[in-house]
Amino acid sequence: MCRKIGGPSVHPPQPEGFFVITQQKKAWPESQGADRYRRGMYTYFWRSSPYPMLPTFDAPDGNTTCTRRNRSDTPLQALTLANDRVFVEMSDGLAARILREAGGDHRAQIRRAFLVCLAREPSAAEADRLGTFLAAQTGPPSEAWRAAARVLLNLDEFITRE
Repeated sequence: MCRKIGGPSVHPPQPEGFFVITQQKKAWPESQGADRYRRGMYTYFWRSSPYPMLPTFDAPDGNTTCTRRNRSDTPLQALTLANDRVFVEMSDGLAARILREAGGDHRAQIRRAFLVCLAREPSAAEADRLGTFLAAQTGPPSEAWRAAARVLLNLDEFITRE
């Protein structure tokens, strides 16, 4: 996470050659270091071909005034949250954070994950279900938590602001 305020626009990860299919071929020099993790408001924006994640998640276009954001829940959003490289990297970071902040206690890890992602404690049923999911994963705890983080980042409660 980068807390820097201001500065030039950034280019988050995007598939190689993505902007070649637009009306005018454009370069997308992927940002490195802390700039790679800047807030979306710093993402470079072309009106004719915006960064794909922005319209996918109902960002208003740059041509009109927006007093209220549209809100939708589409399969494309779920696919983006599960597979886009940005979100895969976020799940890696979330998994590392959970393991670092909660230590080796399984219940503490689940509790911390819910607090970080959903700003609330898990119910007993939710904790049991996530515990079962984690136990079913093979490999080291970091890989299990990476998979669990991808699940948490794809929850309606995570992506929908009420």
